[in-house]
Amino acid sequence: MTGILSYGVHLPVLRLSRAQILAAHGWYNPALAPLATGERAICNWDEDALTMAVEAARAALTGGDHGGIARVLLASTSLPYVERSGSAVLCEALGLETRVMPLDAGGSTRAGVATLLTALQLDAASGATLCVASDDRPARPASAQEMLFGAGAAAFVVGRGEAIATLRAVHSRTADFVDRLRAPTAHYGFQWEERWIRDGGHLGLLPETALELLGQQRLTGADIQHLVLPLAQPQAARAVAKRIGVPAECVVDTLYERSGDLGAALSSWLLVAALEKARPGERLLVCGFGQGCDALLLEATDALPRVRTQMTGVAAALARRHAETNYMRYLVGSRQLDVEAGIRGEAQRPTAPSVAWRERRTVLGFQGGRCRRCGTVQFPAGAICVDPACKAHGDMEPVGFAGRRGRILNCTADHLAASLRPPVHYGMVEFEGGGRVLLEFADTDAQPPQAGMAVRMVFRLRRVDPVRQWRDYFWKATGVGA
Repeated sequence: MTGILSYGVHLPVLRLSRAQILAAHGWYNPALAPLATGERAICNWDEDALTMAVEAARAALTGGDHGGIARVLLASTSLPYVERSGSAVLCEALGLETRVMPLDAGGSTRAGVATLLTALQLDAASGATLCVASDDRPARPASAQEMLFGAGAAAFVVGRGEAIATLRAVHSRTADFVDRLRAPTAHYGFQWEERWIRDGGHLGLLPETALELLGQQRLTGADIQHLVLPLAQPQAARAVAKRIGVPAECVVDTLYERSGDLGAALSSWLLVAALEKARPGERLLVCGFGQGCDALLLEATDALPRVRTQMTGVAAALARRHAETNYMRYLVGSRQLDVEAGIRGEAQRPTAPSVAWRERRTVLGFQGGRCRRCGTVQFPAGAICVDPACKAHGDMEPVGFAGRRGRILNCTADHLAASLRPPVHYGMVEFEGGGRVLLEFADTDAQPPQAGMAVRMVFRLRRVDPVRQWRDYFWKATGVGA
């Protein structure tokens, strides 16, 4: 059966209370007060839409044989590059074969649902499709968007096999209804008047598209058990559901007060939340919005209750949290406030694309080596075995470190190194199955590193070249979720 085989999600660990935003900007924009409830997920300085996509995809690919990934579809409105394929970097980080077809999709927040629909409609005979949606949209300080926007990612594996949900019907509508736009050279997006967006788009295009789908299938809103809407605010979702005729208790919680509006990833994120509660045979109506609408009618299968016990979903992602108590630190970490980095921060270490290409499996794939003669594991692989009793030359087989757990042997906090969130923590990590690597630690506010602590690997930014805007990605160790 062709359908959704598995899912995975990722939220950054950091949460910013909306009350802090109001405290900082309430004097300037008192209209923010009605939005200042709960908290929103925010990226740490070393996270972006691409790192979150990798983590969500890793979760979706865990614990299951999907028959091989043939395609990778990545949807986002905030990928770090205009010209450089984010899905190609994603493939390298996941260690997927070079024959995989990558595709980036953007242009509007509708891209998340659109790529899932594309995956569900593709011929799965050639292999499964990894479909990822991830967003971290920048929002101007003191704006309503700063209150609303969150950061996160969701991923699905779609193909033939023991599907947990299948596509029953779809209806799409395209309309150049411009609620938001952002030019390539603009850091922040432009949004038109909120009431017009609500009345013409959310209460117009969205329910019209959903009702057309239901009418084609001779169904009504009462036949839907789970309604997923791309709206972060609960009252807006309830108003749309009323127009469609779906009971209020069937509207999937928007999680506004715990994560925020995840942009292109919002509908996918909420679909995972729905799948965590759905029962076999129940119908899920999933909508995407942005220059039109997509409405997907899915049906949960008998395999869902058993398969979802093997997956980590929304509840676990929400539980991994650490409060960001300093609004100024958030501005610095999100690169919205330029601060003095000192002499060490001025050092330029430009990366040559030729070197990045040669070392891609080592750097992006975190691939080391194992000596075929003595079995010693090392990183990087190198040409000579590090075991002094062996020293075999040119006899290494590749070994992946990204999926392995490790243990901290020693660690230190460097207060002199340039960082957007000082101090920099790093130390020696010993991996299960062998190998020791000197690594930087991530999310150290939530889980301070200490000797003997168990850690797992996460894909993160190391630095951004301010001249070329080249982003150096590598793997770091964290105790969060280890």
